[in-house]
Amino acid sequence: AMARGDAVAAVIAGSTTLVWIQLTGLISSYFIIGGILQIVLFRGFYDRRTGLVSAITLLACHLGAFTLEELGVLTRVGLFSGPTPSYLATNYRFMAMSSIAMTYAMTWIGADLFVARLRQREADLLIARRDLERVAEGARHGRLSGTMLDDLALGELLGRGGMGEVYRATDKQGDAFATKVLHPHLIEEATLGIVSP
Repeated sequence: AMARGDAVAAVIAGSTTLVWIQLTGLISSYFIIGGILQIVLFRGFYDRRTGLVSAITLLACHLGAFTLEELGVLTRVGLFSGPTPSYLATNYRFMAMSSIAMTYAMTWIGADLFVARLRQREADLLIARRDLERVAEGARHGRLSGTMLDDLALGELLGRGGMGEVYRATDKQGDAFATKVLHPHLIEEATLGIVSP
């Protein structure tokens, strides 16, 4: 239901924009930039369908108003008053209308590609953040986390260094300790009576 409301809003906005464009000169109005911004905004802040509805509405209304002007139903209006400007000549008008149609189409394509790439980067960042959280969580677990050492249950890894790892440990009564477990090669050297420098 929300998407339908968004599409209706895009049609209303496009139609309103075209009224201002037609009133200030269908092929010379500075309000054309409003149509371009409208396509970008509806695509960026809503969704692909709403942006497409916006672009199609603007293009259809613009072409419709252009056709009505060419048929004499609507009066041709120029941006400036005074003698008939050269941009009201038929050949020029068709060229200008083609350029405007291409501008709407390219605006839609450009906005769509930009938003798609932006959303892909957001998805990639979310994946990277989840991977980082998983690695950070794994860093709290040592090779002996969850095991028993005599009467001590080894839990979270508190630290790691050159001699060994320090774990949070609890005894059977629930008292907490910090317990350092030496690396295996140091235990072997100590057992053999080897003194490391």
